[in-house]
Amino acid sequence: LENNFPSNILVLGNKSHLEALYIMSLSDLGLMPYQRNLSMGRFSLNSLEWMSPLKMFDYMNSRLLILASYHDVLEEVLENNYSCIFIQNYDDPDAWIQNIKKIKKSHINRIGLNAKKIFNTKYTYDNRTKIILENLIAV
Repeated sequence: LENNFPSNILVLGNKSHLEALYIMSLSDLGLMPYQRNLSMGRFSLNSLEWMSPLKMFDYMNSRLLILASYHDVLEEVLENNYSCIFIQNYDDPDAWIQNIKKIKKSHINRIGLNAKKIFNTKYTYDNRTKIILENLIAV
C-alpha cells in the first residue's frame, strides 16, 4: 500500500506520545483508520460504539486535517468537511489514497483550523477533566 502513497506521505510506525506530538507539529494530516470491529480486552469487546480516541484530540489540538474512517461515534466530535474528512469506504485502501490526493492546502488550513477551534471550545484537558468530574459527582 505504501508504494501508492504520494512521495510526501511518510509512514513512520509506532512512536512515543512525545515523538508523535513533535511529528504532528510538523505535519498537515492526521490519519485515523479504524476497522469495522475494534476489539479490546480479553473478552474481545467491540469498543467502536463508545470509543473516544486520544489521538483525535491530539490531532485537533495540533490543527491537523483529520482523515478518519466513518463511524457514527466519531460524529459526536467531528463533522465531515468541517472539522475532518470522513472516508466512507474506509475498507478500501484506494479510497484513502484518492482522498489524500484530492486535498488542497486550503482544505488543510480551513478544516484544521475548525478542528482546533472545536478543541479549544470543548475538548481541552481542563474541559474534559471537568466533564469527567461532573459525571463522577453525579453518580
